[in-house]
Amino acid sequence: MQTVSADHAMTQYAGGPSAAVLADIYQRAVNLAVWEGGLDWQARLGAETLCRARPGFLCNIHGRASAVDDDVRRRWPSDPALAPLLQAVTDCARMFEELFEPPAIGLRITALDRAMCPRFHVDRIPVRMIATFCGPGTEWLPNRAVDRDHLGASGAASSPQVQRLRAGDVALMKGENWLGNEGNGLVHRSPAVEEHTARLIATIDWLD
Repeated sequence: MQTVSADHAMTQYAGGPSAAVLADIYQRAVNLAVWEGGLDWQARLGAETLCRARPGFLCNIHGRASAVDDDVRRRWPSDPALAPLLQAVTDCARMFEELFEPPAIGLRITALDRAMCPRFHVDRIPVRMIATFCGPGTEWLPNRAVDRDHLGASGAASSPQVQRLRAGDVALMKGENWLGNEGNGLVHRSPAVEEHTARLIATIDWLD
């Protein structure tokens, strides 16, 4: 069963255990759709293995999903234990392309030991998919907790207001450039990463 919970104005969360919930991003009132626990345990275990074996791993590719798939496979470490992780990443790329049919996509797979974007912000893109394979998930704010005039300032929200995606989640976040979503891009930030904690994420962006 999927759920859609209202916060304020247009900011709402749609979540559920089926990949079908991701299509709810097309609802005007939804700017965060989450396939909860969509990444299986083998892919998540592979992510932890990759973080240990290749700290700082980065793969950044642009193109059509089919070409991205081939490029990722060429660059991927030759370790059978990482095959389920590779499959999950390429499945996410295909899913993104099927949902939106963008001219091109940007795929970035990153092993992190620190927050990339530690302050709350919005993205100037139509939509982004983020898959959290291991470690803490992206933090986000419901609209009722947002002062958009002060985004980027430290201490922009108190901890009870902050929501967080979980390891295993696949999420779609609307940005400012989604048609009709101006002024309502999802406000989010990278989480703090504790020492000796592995975090591996894949992000997929709509590119013109």
